[in-house]
Amino acid sequence: MKLKQLESFLGDLQQFSNPKVELEQYPTGPHIASRMIYTAENSFDDIGNKIVVDFGCGCGTLGAAAALLDAGQ
Repeated sequence: MKLKQLESFLGDLQQFSNPKVELEQYPTGPHIASRMIYTAENSFDDIGNKIVVDFGCGCGTLGAAAALLDAGQ
């Protein structure tokens, strides 16, 4: 999958409409998320067929991106 295609898919995800700072809810935008996961896969071979865990406080954008790049789990 190409970087722009990944960013486009992530742009369709629903983010927090009103994130709560006290709950540490931080939405990860599609631009930064796509580049982070794309780089992890294409520069370090760290996504495809690997176990990837999104321990963030966001909407699961990084986990969704990893799944789109064929994470094992």
